[in-house]
Amino acid sequence: MLFPSMSYMDNLCFNMDHSFPNIWASRGMRRSIWEEYSPLLGAEAFDMRVDDLTDRQKYDLVFTRLLLQRPKVVFCIHPFKKAGVAIRSHIWELIDRLLKKDIAVVILALNLADSLALADRLIRLRLGRIQETYRREDFVKLPYNTPWLYLYREKYPK
Repeated sequence: MLFPSMSYMDNLCFNMDHSFPNIWASRGMRRSIWEEYSPLLGAEAFDMRVDDLTDRQKYDLVFTRLLLQRPKVVFCIHPFKKAGVAIRSHIWELIDRLLKKDIAVVILALNLADSLALADRLIRLRLGRIQETYRREDFVKLPYNTPWLYLYREKYPK
């Protein structure tokens, strides 16, 4: 979702012209975005080439773009794949920001350990059909071989 040939600001504002038709012509609008988001993203990031950004800065850029676009639903496909512990924790924070802005987040993942910490519902699919649905308070009913199950058994006792 990043375009190395585009500037940081252009990547951040990518696809915003649907909501703000003058985004590319208005220096004031882009300056306003810089003033609002540079404390969060780091002012130095706006001057960097996208290829030179750290993984954390790249995640910040993509998730902040989503915040600016304000979609109703975001689909995250394997958001934690190949991410170290520090980045995983940061991704959780970024997804939580979306949730706090009332943006629904659907995480498509094979690894439950990554997703259950954020989930309010778990839907198991098999052959393209819903096999089971669990609400957060029902996580204690998950099979015993479910990763991180002990966290939910302690928090939501039977």
